[in-house]
Amino acid sequence: MAMPLRQTVRIGTYLLGQKLRRREKFPLIVELEPLFACNLACEGCGKIQHPAGVLKQRMPVAQAVGAVLESGAPMVSIAGGEPLMHPHIDEIVRQLVARRKYVFLCTNAMLLRPPGVLEPRLGPDSYARHTGQARRRGVVSARLALPRIALDIDTPADLTTLVAGGGVGETLAVCARLRIVERLETGSVL
Repeated sequence: MAMPLRQTVRIGTYLLGQKLRRREKFPLIVELEPLFACNLACEGCGKIQHPAGVLKQRMPVAQAVGAVLESGAPMVSIAGGEPLMHPHIDEIVRQLVARRKYVFLCTNAMLLRPPGVLEPRLGPDSYARHTGQARRRGVVSARLALPRIALDIDTPADLTTLVAGGGVGETLAVCARLRIVERLETGSVL
């Protein structure tokens, strides 16, 4: 996915300014982790292995915004845990955008309210499993139609669908760099 022109110009201006000041090292992007808690339990993830007291901690809005401003970076990647579990993530993002920061929210896109209402099960046919589980538990589920997040890729067949769909985008560019089409044809995707 290409950067929007406005962002390209602003980041380019920032980089040029740093070079003109003869700064050898300067921040471009800061990663903010306002919490360690997550709604998943992915194998190998060290975040959820923290003590319960640490997992319950939430960075206050002022501290989160202050840390980004102190860094001076024009871009911020908000990760975690799962940032959508932070009760004030909307306010953190709103304040950063108001301060002209480019915000990348790194999420598994499963906002569960109340927390624990569903047991996330990723993998093939996860969408159908989640909606079925919600229906059985009497939970209203909503699906957002976001054109840039249009395909749940769980299997090699999903990759084939993505690649066959054509178009342009960062995911397709990564597929091209990794020679995914050739690997799909030879059966050596993984």
